[in-house]
This record gives sequence, C-alpha cells and structure tokens, in this order.
Amino acid sequence: MRLHQLLNHIELILSGVGLIVILIVPWLTSQAISDTWRVAAITAILVGLLHGRIFWVIRRRHLHHISDESLTTWEQKYEHVLSKTPVTRSQ
Repeated sequence: MRLHQLLNHIELILSGVGLIVILIVPWLTSQAISDTWRVAAITAILVGLLHGRIFWVIRRRHLHHISDESLTTWEQKYEHVLSKTPVTRSQ
C-alpha cells in the first residue's frame, strides 16, 4: 500500500526534490564556478529530462496495466458469447 501512495503523489515528490536539487547544486558549486546561473540552468534542464523520463515510464506501465485490466474485464463480461460456437445460416 505504501508504494501505491508514493505513486499517487510522485509528481509532487519529484517536483519538490527537483527544486531542492536545482537550488543546492549551484550553491555547492558557487566557489568553484563563478557562473551560478548557468549551473542552475543546466541542472534544471537535467532535472526536467529526468522527470520526463520517469513520468513516461510510469505512464506507460500504468496504461499497459489498464489495458490488460480492461481486456480481462471485457473477456469476463462476454465469456458466454465468446464460448458459443458460431451459428451458421442455412439457406
């Protein structure tokens, strides 16, 4: 159940963590690199790409699960129709 709760709020969690990373990385590198805005921009791009990849994987798995579930429900609903042999018409 805990994993389900985590997945329900994954966008908020990753957005919060992403913002923290975007703020901390330039601060950590400010002594070594003088162009902190460039570091912040590159970090934001990398965080955005990582978020996009994670959301894409989650969405694909979710859609695959839903389509499997829908097919199973449809098969159960119409099992009596599917199990009958086709009726042939006589002329």
